[in-house]
Formats: sequence, structure tokens, C-alpha cells
Amino acid sequence: MSFSANVKEELSKINIFSNLNAVKAEVYGYLLTIDQHGETIKFQTENEYNINRLNKLLNRLKIDYKIKIQGKNYLITFEKSKLELQDINLNQGEDILKAVVRGAFLGAGSVTEPNSRYHLEIRIKEKSGRDELIQIINKFGTHVKELDRKYSYSIYIKDRRRDFKVFSINSVQMHQF
Repeated sequence: MSFSANVKEELSKINIFSNLNAVKAEVYGYLLTIDQHGETIKFQTENEYNINRLNKLLNRLKIDYKIKIQGKNYLITFEKSKLELQDINLNQGEDILKAVVRGAFLGAGSVTEPNSRYHLEIRIKEKSGRDELIQIINKFGTHVKELDRKYSYSIYIKDRRRDFKVFSINSVQMHQF
């Protein structure tokens, strides 16, 4: 398993399910990374931990969804109208902001091995999602760089000492910092 997949596995084990606002914030983070046009939300991943995490989040929000397996990919779909995220309070504390960033990273992030040239990146489909995620990450004092791609936008972090603070990761691999 890749280092990035290991990080996503660890993030997917963080238990936030008793805090409904944190659950909504993490789903919101996933949504910041995808194209949200249309009535149906579609999220695709190869990562089993990731699809299981989104499954649990949607269950906690009592949102009906469908999961399909297409080759190596999992596709989860649900109706946009079923989401009630407008009442998320992002000023409710650092844990809520971390939930948004965690959702975005799980949804569209990657990270390279700390022993190599370090790089954490999150790809985002819409500029407004990128801008909002940058504002949230900046609240942690982490310097975020931007990259405009042909069909998406990316944010990336090269300071490994600061970015894992955003995620609150405690694995043995992270203690190398």
C-alpha cells in the first residue's frame, strides 16, 4: 500500500460520529473537491477505506446513496437535495475545520513519503472550492501554494512539519517529523 493510502486509512479511523457538525463538515470537505453541478453527487475512488468512510458519514446524516464497483473504482452517488449542510458552523472550533480539511484530503488528496521530496496535494474541481479550502488551511498557519490545471485546481503544501497538524495524525510514520 502506498504512503498516501496509509495516511487515508488512518484518517478514515478517526471517530467523529457523535458530533453531527463534524460529520457535516467532513462531508462538506469531500464536496469542496468535486464538480457539484447537477442534482446527483457522484464521488469515485479506488480507496476502500475512503468509500467506507463516506458511507459511514452519509449513514450518520441519514442520506440514501448507492455504491457501484466499476473495475478498481468505487462510485457512490446520492441526491444533492438530501444534503442539509447549510447549517455547518465552521466557527465552532479547530476540530470542525480539521474535519473539512480531512474530508477534502480523503476526497482528492495525495501525499508523498516523508523520506523523499515531500509534497501534499489536494485536487479540486472548482475554483470556489479551492479558495474556501485555502482560507480554512491558512487558519492553521500553514502556507498553501496554488496550481491551476487544465480541468482542475490544486493546492499543495511542502512544509511537512505543519500540514499534519491540520490532520491531527498520530501514526508512527508521522512521528518522523
